[in-house]
Amino acid sequence: MKVTYLSYGKYVTGGFLHEKNLAESLFLWIEKQFPGQPNRLNIKRIPRFFETPLAWLKLQWLPFQSNSQTDLFVLVSRMAFPALILAVVFRKKVVLVWHYHDEQDNSGRWLKYYFNKFFLWNSWIRPDNLALVVVSPFWLGYFSKVLKQEQVHVFPNLINPYEYLSYQTTQKKKQIHLGQLSWKNDTSIFKLASQLMEWGYACYFSSTNPEDPNEFKGIPVVKESHTDYLKRMGESLFTLAFPKMNEGWNRIAHESFLVKTKVIGLDRGGLGDLLRLGNGVIVTDYKELLENFQSFINLASDYEIPKGLLELNPDRALDFIEPLANSIWRGKKGN
Repeated sequence: MKVTYLSYGKYVTGGFLHEKNLAESLFLWIEKQFPGQPNRLNIKRIPRFFETPLAWLKLQWLPFQSNSQTDLFVLVSRMAFPALILAVVFRKKVVLVWHYHDEQDNSGRWLKYYFNKFFLWNSWIRPDNLALVVVSPFWLGYFSKVLKQEQVHVFPNLINPYEYLSYQTTQKKKQIHLGQLSWKNDTSIFKLASQLMEWGYACYFSSTNPEDPNEFKGIPVVKESHTDYLKRMGESLFTLAFPKMNEGWNRIAHESFLVKTKVIGLDRGGLGDLLRLGNGVIVTDYKELLENFQSFINLASDYEIPKGLLELNPDRALDFIEPLANSIWRGKKGN
């Protein structure tokens, strides 16, 4: 049995790591369910994707190039219509990963139209062999209203907490991690950083993109190895998470909790789920953070990771895969 995971992107992102873990976990389930068969996992990622008509056509055609050799597809939301066609016309089993769906993001009208038409067609056809996977309870509730409830499943970000032990420290520096430099950031993060720097706190963005500038609007952008990034974040008083839209999750915030650096952020999408699970601090806006900053400082050095967050580790992958796989196999092997 062959599993094909298709995605796009030049750099390693939290979304890519989540999708890859999902595909690998599904493949592990298949190997256990169908032993002795020539099972194979194929991972293909387009390094660059631009919002042009030609690029869109190539992306929509990509799954069909692997159709004859694939039994189960793991696709991303921009391949929603190919996912539907593969499930209905070719009777393939399809898992469609959807990180977030927010009308306030930077997506163009064409993309919103594309997604809305997919929701409409899917609601008419309701294929049993197509499942939609989200990363948090917030999005489970959201998509359960858009699609049929049994079609939507949660596969969370699963991160091994033991890999972060060496970066945990109570010796915090007078520095604040502003999160990753991204178009998703709310503009209030810059007002917040300006005030914090006036108070004598060093603020910085992190980045995995070597093409990002070393400084953005007067704030350092730190591009370093993953180990150095974790060390720096572990030494920071806080990580801030101020997206301008409902997020799928927030891997940066998740990792911050695991290095015992408390996260302060907005209750937006799956980020709100993460902040509650990690015992972070939820604020309504940057003004509330500034007004209460001194009291937050007192919490910085004695943070303990809640049990619920520690339990989101790779050892539990099959707990989430089992109901998902059974839904598209309808509980019967070989169908």
